Amino acid sequence: MASASTDTVKDPLAQERYDQSTFIGRVRKFSEIMDPRTLLPGLFFSMPIDKASTILSEYNQNPLAAQQKYDMETLWTAKKVYQSQIHPDTGESIPPPFRMAGFAPFGMPIVVGMLVAGS
Repeated sequence: MASASTDTVKDPLAQERYDQSTFIGRVRKFSEIMDPRTLLPGLFFSMPIDKASTILSEYNQNPLAAQQKYDMETLWTAKKVYQSQIHPDTGESIPPPFRMAGFAPFGMPIVVGMLVAGS
């Protein structure tokens, strides 16, 4: 008979990073989704989408080896970069103006232009 610890191995990246049952956890998740640094992850995180994709594929093939090779912060950053750029259903890259993080930086000039044009 197998022990309970070997039957239920927790996959940290399969779960939410922040507790979604609390208000603060939901705010932290939303602020991470809206992080404008994910528009240029190679510059801000030193992790372009290719590197993030490679790290996550290594993790998916062998989670224990990936956890020994990379620290958890690197794994979470790779997941953040990947999820911010790749559409979950189609697997295609989302153009920067249409990402959640691009809403304010790309939308602000349009709103300002509309306000100025009306005056």
